Amino acid sequence: RAALFAMVVSNISQALANRQRAGDRTQTLFLIDEIGVLMRDDIIASYVSDQFKTARSKGVSMIAVDQDLPNLLGTPDARGVYHGAIMLANAMYTLLYRQKASELPQLRERFSDIPDELLNGLPTMPRGTCIMQLPDDLLRVHITPSDFEAMVFSSRLEDRERVKAINTRLRAATRPAS
Repeated sequence: RAALFAMVVSNISQALANRQRAGDRTQTLFLIDEIGVLMRDDIIASYVSDQFKTARSKGVSMIAVDQDLPNLLGTPDARGVYHGAIMLANAMYTLLYRQKASELPQLRERFSDIPDELLNGLPTMPRGTCIMQLPDDLLRVHITPSDFEAMVFSSRLEDRERVKAINTRLRAATRPAS
């Protein structure tokens, strides 16, 4: 599974490089959910963290997401390097949602600049609330999705079908006139 995901990341990276060589400077947003799957293998984790480090120079904003910090960090490679930690160090923004109390020591180590009062609150944070770390600020944010956003991110089949229908209508409405 990780090898297949790595091939997808590689193919996307190659497509972006080809676009850039052709003169296309369109900004791209690339989201990798469940990044921990890619962090399990040393070689794949090294490749993905390298792509993450150089993405901005290619006009790509990358978002890496996982359910918990140990998955995101991955396993240490032969040199003891956690490639997820490299990605965290290069991230412009970090959003921390509810985490297990057992992960607080690791969170304190990785996010030593976040006050203990905020980190200690992570295990009991309500759904939709997060600590948002910016380059020069630290916020506690509560995100309330709109009905449309809730439908887009829903796993219910009927919501997926409604989103597909909306996408079809949007494509038709935005298609240039012939």
